[in-house]
Amino acid sequence: MFERFLKILSCDCHVEKGQRILVCCSGGIDSMVLLSLLEMASREMDLRLAVVHVDHGLRGAAARQDAAFVMETCRGKGIDAWTYTLDMDPKTPNMEERARQLRYAKIRECVIAHGFRFFATGHMMDDQAETVIYRLVRGTGLKGMGAMGFVGADGLIRPLLGFTRQEIVAFADQRCIDYVVDHTNEDIKYARNRIRHEILPLMKRINPQATGAIVRLAAIARQETDLVYSLAQRLRKECIQYDWGIVRVFDFKGLNMERLNMENRDMQARDMESPNRPRQNMLVPGKDMVHPAVIRRFIMDEVSEMTGEPRGIGFSQVEAIMEVLSGRKKAHSIGRRVRVALEGSFLVFSTMAKRPYYRVEINGPGVYDLPLGGQGITISGPGDIQGEVRSLLPGDRIKGKRLVKLLCDVPGVLRPFWPVLDAQGQVIGAPGIKGTGIDIEMRHAG
Repeated sequence: MFERFLKILSCDCHVEKGQRILVCCSGGIDSMVLLSLLEMASREMDLRLAVVHVDHGLRGAAARQDAAFVMETCRGKGIDAWTYTLDMDPKTPNMEERARQLRYAKIRECVIAHGFRFFATGHMMDDQAETVIYRLVRGTGLKGMGAMGFVGADGLIRPLLGFTRQEIVAFADQRCIDYVVDHTNEDIKYARNRIRHEILPLMKRINPQATGAIVRLAAIARQETDLVYSLAQRLRKECIQYDWGIVRVFDFKGLNMERLNMENRDMQARDMESPNRPRQNMLVPGKDMVHPAVIRRFIMDEVSEMTGEPRGIGFSQVEAIMEVLSGRKKAHSIGRRVRVALEGSFLVFSTMAKRPYYRVEINGPGVYDLPLGGQGITISGPGDIQGEVRSLLPGDRIKGKRLVKLLCDVPGVLRPFWPVLDAQGQVIGAPGIKGTGIDIEMRHAG
Protein backbone atom coordinates (compact mmCIF):
# COMPACT_ATOMS: atom_id res chain seq x y z
CA MET A 1 0.00 0.00 0.00
CA PHE A 2 2.80 2.42 0.82
CA GLU A 3 4.44 1.98 -2.59
CA ARG A 4 1.14 2.79 -4.32
CA PHE A 5 0.67 5.77 -2.02
CA LEU A 6 4.15 7.06 -2.82
CA LYS A 7 3.49 6.77 -6.56
CA ILE A 8 0.16 8.60 -6.27
CA LEU A 9 1.77 11.31 -4.15
CA SER A 10 4.55 12.02 -6.65
CA CYS A 11 2.86 11.24 -9.98
CA ASP A 12 -0.82 12.11 -9.49
CA CYS A 13 -0.51 14.78 -6.78
CA HIS A 14 2.73 16.23 -8.21
CA VAL A 15 4.45 16.46 -4.84
CA GLU A 16 8.23 16.85 -5.09
CA LYS A 17 10.97 16.27 -2.57
CA GLY A 18 11.36 18.82 0.20
CA GLN A 19 7.90 20.37 -0.13
CA ARG A 20 5.66 21.42 2.77
CA ILE A 21 2.31 19.70 3.28
CA LEU A 22 -0.44 20.64 5.72
CA VAL A 23 -2.38 17.51 6.71
CA CYS A 24 -6.10 18.02 7.36
CA CYS A 25 -6.79 15.77 10.31
CA SER A 26 -10.17 15.19 11.97
CA GLY A 27 -8.83 12.35 14.07
CA GLY A 28 -10.90 9.77 12.18
CA ILE A 29 -9.44 6.65 10.62
CA ASP A 30 -8.96 8.10 7.14
CA SER A 31 -7.07 11.21 8.26
CA MET A 32 -4.95 9.30 10.77
CA VAL A 33 -3.95 6.78 8.09
CA LEU A 34 -3.17 9.70 5.80
CA LEU A 35 -0.93 11.23 8.46
CA SER A 36 0.83 7.90 9.00
CA LEU A 37 1.47 7.37 5.28
CA LEU A 38 2.71 10.95 4.85
CA GLU A 39 5.08 10.45 7.77
CA MET A 40 6.50 7.40 6.00
CA ALA A 41 6.69 9.36 2.72
CA SER A 42 8.45 12.25 4.46
CA ARG A 43 11.39 10.01 5.21
CA GLU A 44 11.62 9.05 1.53
CA MET A 45 10.98 12.52 0.09
CA ASP A 46 12.21 14.86 2.84
CA LEU A 47 8.71 16.32 3.22
CA ARG A 48 7.91 18.84 5.94
CA LEU A 49 4.56 18.11 7.57
CA ALA A 50 2.17 19.92 9.87
CA VAL A 51 -1.44 19.30 10.86
CA VAL A 52 -4.63 21.37 10.93
CA HIS A 53 -7.81 20.35 12.76
CA VAL A 54 -11.18 22.12 12.41
CA ASP A 55 -13.90 21.85 15.07
CA HIS A 56 -17.23 22.94 13.58
CA GLY A 57 -18.60 23.74 17.04
CA LEU A 58 -21.52 21.35 16.65
CA ARG A 59 -20.64 18.39 18.88
CA GLY A 60 -19.60 20.06 22.13
CA ALA A 61 -17.38 18.03 24.44
CA ALA A 62 -17.00 15.15 21.97
CA ALA A 63 -15.50 17.48 19.37
CA ARG A 64 -13.17 19.01 21.95
CA GLN A 65 -11.96 15.54 22.85
CA ASP A 66 -11.26 14.82 19.16
CA ALA A 67 -9.26 18.04 18.89
CA ALA A 68 -7.29 17.14 22.03
CA PHE A 69 -6.57 13.68 20.58
CA VAL A 70 -5.19 15.19 17.37
CA MET A 71 -3.06 17.75 19.21
CA GLU A 72 -1.69 15.15 21.65
CA THR A 73 -0.86 12.78 18.79
CA CYS A 74 1.01 15.54 16.96
CA ARG A 75 2.92 16.51 20.08
CA GLY A 76 4.02 12.91 20.48
CA LYS A 77 5.25 12.86 16.90
CA GLY A 78 6.92 16.28 17.11
CA ILE A 79 4.63 17.69 14.39
CA ASP A 80 3.32 21.25 14.49
CA ALA A 81 -0.46 21.44 14.65
CA TRP A 82 -3.16 24.11 14.71
CA THR A 83 -6.81 23.90 15.74
CA TYR A 84 -9.57 26.17 14.45
CA THR A 85 -13.00 26.29 16.07
CA LEU A 86 -16.08 27.39 14.17
CA ASP A 87 -19.25 28.57 15.87
CA MET A 88 -21.83 26.99 13.59
CA ASP A 89 -25.53 27.03 14.36
CA PRO A 90 -26.99 23.48 14.39
CA LYS A 91 -29.98 24.88 12.50
CA THR A 92 -27.84 26.21 9.61
CA PRO A 93 -29.59 25.44 6.29
CA ASN A 94 -27.78 22.94 4.06
CA MET A 95 -25.53 22.08 7.00
CA GLU A 96 -23.17 19.67 5.21
CA GLU A 97 -22.33 22.07 2.40
CA ARG A 98 -21.98 25.09 4.68
CA ALA A 99 -19.70 23.15 7.06
CA ARG A 100 -17.53 22.14 4.10
CA GLN A 101 -17.26 25.75 2.91
CA LEU A 102 -16.29 27.11 6.33
CA ARG A 103 -13.88 24.25 7.00
CA TYR A 104 -12.00 24.80 3.76
CA ALA A 105 -11.90 28.54 4.36
CA LYS A 106 -10.10 27.96 7.68
CA ILE A 107 -7.76 25.40 6.15
CA ARG A 108 -6.78 27.79 3.36
CA GLU A 109 -6.27 30.51 5.97
CA CYS A 110 -3.79 28.21 7.72
CA VAL A 111 -2.08 27.33 4.43
CA ILE A 112 -1.51 31.00 3.63
CA ALA A 113 -0.53 32.00 7.16
CA HIS A 114 2.17 29.34 7.43
CA GLY A 115 3.35 29.11 3.84
CA PHE A 116 2.43 25.56 2.84
CA ARG A 117 2.64 24.38 -0.78
CA PHE A 118 -0.05 21.69 -0.38
CA PHE A 119 -2.82 20.68 1.97
CA ALA A 120 -3.91 17.05 1.99
CA THR A 121 -7.29 15.55 2.84
CA GLY A 122 -8.16 11.92 3.56
CA HIS A 123 -10.79 11.41 0.84
CA MET A 124 -10.76 7.83 -0.46
CA MET A 125 -12.51 5.81 -3.18
CA ASP A 126 -15.66 5.28 -1.13
CA ASP A 127 -15.95 9.04 -0.58
CA GLN A 128 -15.60 9.49 -4.35
CA ALA A 129 -18.43 7.03 -5.03
CA GLU A 130 -20.63 8.73 -2.42
CA THR A 131 -19.94 12.13 -3.99
CA VAL A 132 -20.93 10.91 -7.47
CA ILE A 133 -24.20 9.43 -6.14
CA TYR A 134 -24.93 12.59 -4.14
CA ARG A 135 -24.42 14.83 -7.16
CA LEU A 136 -26.36 12.49 -9.44
CA VAL A 137 -29.37 12.64 -7.12
CA ARG A 138 -29.17 16.44 -7.08
CA GLY A 139 -29.17 16.58 -10.90
CA THR A 140 -25.54 17.26 -11.73
CA GLY A 141 -24.05 17.63 -15.18
CA LEU A 142 -20.99 15.95 -16.64
CA LYS A 143 -18.61 18.16 -14.67
CA GLY A 144 -20.28 17.25 -11.39
CA MET A 145 -20.10 13.55 -12.24
CA GLY A 146 -16.32 13.94 -12.37
CA ALA A 147 -16.45 14.53 -8.61
CA MET A 148 -12.97 14.76 -7.04
CA GLY A 149 -9.52 14.48 -8.57
CA PHE A 150 -6.17 13.77 -6.93
CA VAL A 151 -5.45 17.50 -7.26
CA GLY A 152 -7.91 20.28 -6.43
CA ALA A 153 -7.77 24.06 -6.22
CA ASP A 154 -5.20 26.14 -4.31
CA GLY A 155 -2.84 23.27 -3.51
CA LEU A 156 -5.42 20.70 -2.37
CA ILE A 157 -4.32 17.08 -2.83
CA ARG A 158 -6.16 13.81 -2.11
CA PRO A 159 -3.50 11.07 -2.07
CA LEU A 160 -5.86 8.44 -0.57
CA LEU A 161 -8.30 8.68 -3.47
CA GLY A 162 -6.87 5.49 -4.98
CA PHE A 163 -7.70 3.36 -1.92
CA THR A 164 -10.90 1.76 -0.66
CA ARG A 165 -12.22 2.05 2.88
CA GLN A 166 -11.45 -1.65 3.32
CA GLU A 167 -7.77 -1.02 2.51
CA ILE A 168 -7.68 1.95 4.88
CA VAL A 169 -9.12 -0.12 7.74
CA ALA A 170 -6.71 -2.99 7.06
CA PHE A 171 -3.72 -0.61 7.09
CA ALA A 172 -4.86 0.97 10.37
CA ASP A 173 -5.24 -2.46 11.96
CA GLN A 174 -1.87 -3.63 10.68
CA ARG A 175 -0.08 -0.52 11.97
CA CYS A 176 -2.11 -0.25 15.19
CA ILE A 177 -3.07 3.33 14.33
CA ASP A 178 -5.23 5.04 16.94
CA TYR A 179 -8.20 7.10 15.78
CA VAL A 180 -11.46 8.56 17.06
CA VAL A 181 -14.99 7.73 15.93
CA ASP A 182 -17.44 10.52 15.10
CA HIS A 183 -20.82 8.98 15.86
CA THR A 184 -22.64 11.64 13.83
CA ASN A 185 -21.33 9.77 10.78
CA GLU A 186 -23.96 7.14 11.59
CA ASP A 187 -26.86 9.61 11.52
CA ILE A 188 -28.73 8.99 8.26
CA LYS A 189 -30.56 12.32 8.44
CA TYR A 190 -27.47 13.61 6.66
CA ALA A 191 -27.52 12.82 2.94
CA ARG A 192 -23.99 11.47 2.68
CA ASN A 193 -24.51 9.14 5.64
CA ARG A 194 -27.66 7.76 4.05
CA ILE A 195 -25.77 7.14 0.82
CA ARG A 196 -22.96 5.42 2.75
CA HIS A 197 -25.13 3.22 4.96
CA GLU A 198 -28.18 2.56 2.78
CA ILE A 199 -27.76 3.35 -0.92
CA LEU A 200 -24.24 2.07 -1.62
CA PRO A 201 -24.88 -1.26 0.16
CA LEU A 202 -27.96 -1.75 -2.06
CA MET A 203 -25.91 -0.99 -5.17
CA LYS A 204 -23.30 -3.51 -4.06
CA ARG A 205 -26.02 -6.19 -3.97
CA ILE A 206 -26.35 -5.60 -7.73
CA ASN A 207 -22.61 -5.28 -8.32
CA PRO A 208 -20.18 -6.11 -5.50
CA GLN A 209 -17.63 -3.90 -7.28
CA ALA A 210 -20.00 -0.92 -7.44
CA THR A 211 -17.56 1.43 -5.71
CA GLY A 212 -14.84 0.83 -8.30
CA ALA A 213 -17.34 1.10 -11.16
CA ILE A 214 -18.61 4.47 -9.92
CA VAL A 215 -15.05 5.73 -9.45
CA ARG A 216 -14.21 4.73 -13.04
CA LEU A 217 -17.31 6.60 -14.23
CA ALA A 218 -16.03 9.70 -12.42
CA ALA A 219 -12.63 9.37 -14.13
CA ILE A 220 -14.28 9.12 -17.57
CA ALA A 221 -16.49 12.12 -16.78
CA ARG A 222 -13.43 14.21 -15.83
CA GLN A 223 -11.71 13.34 -19.11
CA GLU A 224 -14.77 14.21 -21.17
CA THR A 225 -15.28 17.38 -19.16
CA ASP A 226 -11.73 18.40 -20.02
CA LEU A 227 -12.52 17.92 -23.72
CA VAL A 228 -15.73 19.96 -23.58
CA TYR A 229 -13.94 22.63 -21.53
CA SER A 230 -11.20 22.98 -24.15
CA LEU A 231 -13.84 23.36 -26.88
CA ALA A 232 -15.70 25.92 -24.77
CA GLN A 233 -12.49 27.90 -24.33
CA ARG A 234 -11.94 27.85 -28.08
CA LEU A 235 -15.49 29.12 -28.61
CA ARG A 236 -14.82 31.86 -26.04
CA LYS A 237 -11.66 32.93 -27.85
CA GLU A 238 -13.51 33.10 -31.17
CA CYS A 239 -16.46 35.10 -29.83
CA ILE A 240 -15.00 37.43 -27.19
CA GLN A 241 -15.26 41.14 -28.00
CA TYR A 242 -14.71 42.78 -24.60
CA ASP A 243 -13.70 41.29 -21.28
CA TRP A 244 -13.80 43.91 -18.53
CA GLY A 245 -14.32 41.40 -15.75
CA ILE A 246 -17.62 42.79 -14.50
CA VAL A 247 -18.93 42.94 -18.07
CA ARG A 248 -18.13 40.45 -20.82
CA VAL A 249 -19.35 40.80 -24.37
CA PHE A 250 -19.43 37.97 -26.92
CA ASP A 251 -20.32 38.16 -30.61
CA PHE A 252 -22.56 35.22 -31.45
CA LYS A 253 -24.01 36.50 -34.72
CA GLY A 254 -22.60 33.48 -36.57
CA LEU A 255 -24.25 31.06 -34.16
CA ASN A 256 -27.76 30.32 -35.37
CA MET A 257 -29.18 28.73 -32.23
CA GLU A 258 -32.65 28.15 -33.68
CA ARG A 259 -31.21 26.24 -36.62
CA LEU A 260 -28.83 24.34 -34.35
CA ASN A 261 -31.63 23.32 -31.97
CA MET A 262 -33.77 22.10 -34.87
CA GLU A 263 -30.90 20.12 -36.38
CA ASN A 264 -30.10 18.55 -33.01
CA ARG A 265 -33.72 17.47 -32.54
CA ASP A 266 -33.80 16.05 -36.09
CA MET A 267 -30.51 14.25 -35.52
CA GLN A 268 -31.74 12.70 -32.27
CA ALA A 269 -34.96 11.56 -33.93
CA ARG A 270 -33.01 9.96 -36.79
CA ASP A 271 -30.67 8.25 -34.33
CA MET A 272 -33.63 6.73 -32.52
CA GLU A 273 -34.94 5.36 -35.83
CA SER A 274 -31.50 4.15 -37.02
CA PRO A 275 -29.16 3.85 -34.03
CA ASN A 276 -26.34 2.37 -36.14
CA ARG A 277 -26.16 5.16 -38.73
CA PRO A 278 -23.06 7.44 -38.64
CA ARG A 279 -23.65 10.43 -36.38
CA GLN A 280 -23.35 13.95 -37.74
CA ASN A 281 -20.22 15.71 -36.54
CA MET A 282 -21.40 18.62 -34.39
CA LEU A 283 -17.95 19.54 -33.06
CA VAL A 284 -17.05 21.53 -36.14
CA PRO A 285 -14.56 24.39 -35.49
CA GLY A 286 -16.01 27.83 -36.04
CA LYS A 287 -19.10 29.60 -34.82
CA ASP A 288 -21.64 28.35 -37.37
CA MET A 289 -21.92 24.81 -35.95
CA VAL A 290 -21.18 24.35 -32.27
CA HIS A 291 -22.52 21.52 -30.16
CA PRO A 292 -24.99 22.64 -27.46
CA ALA A 293 -22.89 20.84 -24.84
CA VAL A 294 -19.99 23.16 -25.67
CA ILE A 295 -22.23 26.22 -25.45
CA ARG A 296 -23.62 25.10 -22.09
CA ARG A 297 -20.10 24.54 -20.78
CA PHE A 298 -19.15 28.04 -21.99
CA ILE A 299 -22.15 29.54 -20.17
CA MET A 300 -21.43 27.68 -16.94
CA ASP A 301 -17.76 28.70 -16.97
CA GLU A 302 -18.52 32.39 -17.51
CA VAL A 303 -21.20 32.59 -14.83
CA SER A 304 -19.15 30.51 -12.40
CA GLU A 305 -16.18 32.86 -12.76
CA MET A 306 -18.27 36.01 -12.43
CA THR A 307 -20.18 34.79 -9.36
CA GLY A 308 -17.16 33.18 -7.72
CA GLU A 309 -19.07 29.90 -7.45
CA PRO A 310 -16.69 27.12 -8.55
CA ARG A 311 -19.52 24.58 -8.65
CA GLY A 312 -21.28 26.57 -11.34
CA ILE A 313 -25.03 26.98 -11.80
CA GLY A 314 -27.99 24.63 -12.05
CA PHE A 315 -29.57 23.14 -15.15
CA SER A 316 -32.58 25.48 -15.14
CA GLN A 317 -30.31 28.53 -15.05
CA VAL A 318 -28.24 27.27 -17.97
CA GLU A 319 -31.35 26.49 -20.00
CA ALA A 320 -32.73 29.98 -19.31
CA ILE A 321 -29.53 31.49 -20.72
CA MET A 322 -29.79 29.17 -23.75
CA GLU A 323 -33.24 30.68 -24.27
CA VAL A 324 -31.63 34.12 -24.24
CA LEU A 325 -29.00 33.05 -26.75
CA SER A 326 -31.61 31.57 -29.07
CA GLY A 327 -33.54 34.86 -29.01
CA ARG A 328 -36.62 33.45 -27.30
CA LYS A 329 -35.90 35.42 -24.14
CA LYS A 330 -34.50 38.95 -23.77
CA ALA A 331 -32.46 38.48 -20.59
CA HIS A 332 -31.98 36.30 -17.54
CA SER A 333 -30.61 37.09 -14.07
CA ILE A 334 -28.75 34.68 -11.81
CA GLY A 335 -29.46 35.36 -8.16
CA ARG A 336 -29.42 39.15 -8.66
CA ARG A 337 -25.69 38.85 -9.20
CA VAL A 338 -25.17 38.40 -12.94
CA ARG A 339 -27.43 39.43 -15.81
CA VAL A 340 -27.17 37.75 -19.19
CA ALA A 341 -28.78 39.58 -22.10
CA LEU A 342 -28.86 39.48 -25.88
CA GLU A 343 -28.02 42.92 -27.26
CA GLY A 344 -28.31 42.63 -31.02
CA SER A 345 -25.80 39.93 -31.93
CA PHE A 346 -23.95 40.39 -28.63
CA LEU A 347 -24.39 38.07 -25.66
CA VAL A 348 -23.57 40.21 -22.62
CA PHE A 349 -22.72 38.95 -19.13
CA SER A 350 -22.74 41.83 -16.62
CA THR A 351 -22.66 42.32 -12.87
CA MET A 352 -25.82 43.40 -11.07
CA ALA A 353 -23.95 45.16 -8.26
CA LYS A 354 -25.10 48.56 -7.02
CA ARG A 355 -23.94 51.45 -9.20
CA PRO A 356 -21.39 52.90 -9.49
CA TYR A 357 -19.68 49.59 -10.12
CA TYR A 358 -16.27 50.85 -9.01
CA ARG A 359 -14.47 53.88 -7.57
CA VAL A 360 -10.77 54.78 -7.87
CA GLU A 361 -9.29 57.76 -6.01
CA ILE A 362 -7.44 60.26 -8.22
CA ASN A 363 -4.59 62.48 -6.99
CA GLY A 364 -3.29 64.41 -9.96
CA PRO A 365 -2.45 63.44 -13.54
CA GLY A 366 -1.01 59.98 -14.12
CA VAL A 367 -1.70 56.38 -14.95
CA TYR A 368 -4.42 54.53 -13.01
CA ASP A 369 -5.56 50.93 -13.11
CA LEU A 370 -9.28 50.20 -13.03
CA PRO A 371 -11.03 47.07 -11.72
CA LEU A 372 -12.12 46.27 -15.25
CA GLY A 373 -10.28 43.14 -16.26
CA GLY A 374 -6.95 44.80 -17.03
CA GLN A 375 -8.27 48.16 -18.25
CA GLY A 376 -6.77 51.42 -17.09
CA ILE A 377 -6.66 55.12 -17.90
CA THR A 378 -4.07 57.84 -18.45
CA ILE A 379 -5.08 61.30 -17.17
CA SER A 380 -3.41 64.47 -18.46
CA GLY A 381 -4.26 67.98 -17.29
CA PRO A 382 -3.76 70.44 -14.42
CA GLY A 383 -1.53 69.22 -11.61
CA ASP A 384 -4.18 69.83 -8.95
CA ILE A 385 -6.74 67.35 -10.35
CA GLN A 386 -8.49 65.66 -7.43
CA GLY A 387 -11.50 63.37 -7.24
CA GLU A 388 -12.41 59.84 -8.22
CA VAL A 389 -12.90 57.80 -11.34
CA ARG A 390 -16.13 55.84 -11.20
CA SER A 391 -18.47 54.15 -13.63
CA LEU A 392 -21.03 56.21 -15.50
CA LEU A 393 -24.29 56.90 -13.66
CA PRO A 394 -27.69 57.63 -15.24
CA GLY A 395 -28.11 61.37 -15.59
CA ASP A 396 -24.37 62.20 -15.62
CA ARG A 397 -23.75 65.44 -17.48
CA ILE A 398 -20.70 67.36 -18.60
CA LYS A 399 -21.00 71.04 -19.54
CA GLY A 400 -24.78 70.66 -19.35
CA LYS A 401 -24.98 67.82 -21.86
CA ARG A 402 -25.96 64.24 -21.07
CA LEU A 403 -22.76 62.27 -21.09
CA VAL A 404 -24.33 59.08 -22.44
CA LYS A 405 -25.33 61.00 -25.58
CA LEU A 406 -21.76 62.23 -26.08
CA LEU A 407 -20.35 58.70 -25.92
CA CYS A 408 -21.87 57.70 -29.25
CA ASP A 409 -18.64 55.98 -30.33
CA VAL A 410 -18.68 53.75 -27.23
CA PRO A 411 -20.55 50.45 -27.69
CA GLY A 412 -23.85 50.65 -25.86
CA VAL A 413 -23.10 47.50 -23.87
CA LEU A 414 -20.03 49.19 -22.34
CA ARG A 415 -21.49 52.59 -21.50
CA PRO A 416 -22.82 51.68 -18.01
CA PHE A 417 -19.26 50.65 -17.09
CA TRP A 418 -17.46 53.54 -18.80
CA PRO A 419 -15.09 55.52 -16.52
CA VAL A 420 -15.77 59.17 -15.72
CA LEU A 421 -13.76 61.61 -13.61
CA ASP A 422 -15.87 62.99 -10.78
CA ALA A 423 -14.73 66.02 -8.76
CA GLN A 424 -17.00 66.77 -5.79
CA GLY A 425 -20.09 65.39 -7.52
CA GLN A 426 -19.40 66.99 -10.90
CA VAL A 427 -18.16 65.10 -13.95
CA ILE A 428 -15.14 66.93 -15.38
CA GLY A 429 -13.84 64.40 -17.89
CA ALA A 430 -14.14 60.97 -19.49
CA PRO A 431 -12.34 58.99 -22.17
CA GLY A 432 -13.61 60.04 -25.59
CA ILE A 433 -14.70 63.48 -24.39
CA LYS A 434 -12.59 66.41 -25.67
CA GLY A 435 -12.53 70.12 -24.90
CA THR A 436 -12.71 69.86 -21.11
CA GLY A 437 -9.07 70.73 -20.42
CA ILE A 438 -8.56 67.21 -19.07
CA ASP A 439 -7.51 64.46 -21.46
CA ILE A 440 -8.36 60.89 -20.42
CA GLU A 441 -7.38 57.90 -22.50
CA MET A 442 -8.31 54.26 -22.03
CA ARG A 443 -5.43 51.80 -22.01
CA HIS A 444 -4.81 48.17 -21.18
CA ALA A 445 -3.25 47.97 -17.72
CA GLY A 446 -1.02 45.05 -18.72
